[in-house]
Amino acid sequence: MNDRVPLESPKGEEQAPVATTARESSVNGEDVTFLRVAGFMEVPNGERSDVKEDVNDIIKWAKDSTKSNDDLYLLEAIKKLQNNLRVTATGKRLTEVLAKYARLDAHQRKLEEETKRIKIEKGLYAKS
Repeated sequence: MNDRVPLESPKGEEQAPVATTARESSVNGEDVTFLRVAGFMEVPNGERSDVKEDVNDIIKWAKDSTKSNDDLYLLEAIKKLQNNLRVTATGKRLTEVLAKYARLDAHQRKLEEETKRIKIEKGLYAKS
């Protein structure tokens, strides 16, 4: 019952390959997740190379906190963080603030894990 006609490209033109997942897809060599997050934070195209490390740190933080790779969950976590921190800036300033938080949070998580490990080693964890 397939009554749909397949879309064909005009003769002489090739269709662009269709990516099956966001992880495999890229636009001009940029990761789609990066482009979505940078666009969501209203980073102008000319500044995206300047904030790439910050945006990638924010993405890593969002993936860690949501335990998901779904872009919508990541954007939701980033928006929630922006609201919790009451940051009204956009663009480069927003990425700087959120990246600073993401790095501090990652550092705090490492310290908590190390503290837990030390307590377990000393046998204090079971007593507390």
